[in-house]
Amino acid sequence: MSSVYIAGYFLFFVIFCLICKDEKFKDKKIKNIHIIFALVLIGAFALRCYYTTYGLYHQWDFTCYRTWAEKTVDIGFKNMYNGDFFLDYPPFYLYFLYFTQLIKNAMGIGYGSPRHIFLIKLFPMIADILIAALVFEVGRKKAGDLTGLCLGIAMAFSPAMICNSAFWGQTDSFFMLLLAVSLVLLANDKLYLTAFVYALALLTKPQALLFGPVDGLAIGFVGTFLYQILRYGISATTLLWILPYCVCGLLVGLY
Repeated sequence: MSSVYIAGYFLFFVIFCLICKDEKFKDKKIKNIHIIFALVLIGAFALRCYYTTYGLYHQWDFTCYRTWAEKTVDIGFKNMYNGDFFLDYPPFYLYFLYFTQLIKNAMGIGYGSPRHIFLIKLFPMIADILIAALVFEVGRKKAGDLTGLCLGIAMAFSPAMICNSAFWGQTDSFFMLLLAVSLVLLANDKLYLTAFVYALALLTKPQALLFGPVDGLAIGFVGTFLYQILRYGISATTLLWILPYCVCGLLVGLY
């Protein structure tokens, strides 16, 4: 990735900040904004596809992904954690690697070929695009069309995200997509869905445990607060009733 691209990206950020400070643009509606952003996402995905042709990847991690993909087909999921090979991932992402291996075998793609590298990087790149779409939609609803569009573009063409997925072939975007969705659901008081999506994040990478205290504390607070209001209303002792459940949620999250 060239320094010109990175410089242009940060210049876009500066212009975006200057425009959004102007009140006359803040609530401006943009016609066909979803079509415009769909074209942005297509362009962002095409750029990632182009960068995969460079054939770059993180040697150790990428070798693991290719090995795990092969093993899911060769020995099956029930034997994945009994094999004589290194495996430190929970099972959820292995299903996506299994799918890439099925495509590889069906199309007769050679091991380590450019098309094989593209397949391994495919789901992280798709996750990049979905994160950008999520940021766009949340930003548009919370801060207006222009802000949402600019934030979505910033995420779609982020040099860090492109390097992570299209160059290195890392799975962080896939993992972060699940965490981001769980936090958006939590912000909208959809507690059961939050717990479900967070569980998928935890089944993708164990680092999701770092976010456990946040989700646990929030679920404990929101759930108890709503219960107290609906049953007893707000009183001077409301906070005292909520506090133990917040601590309980925090401890569960830490656990």
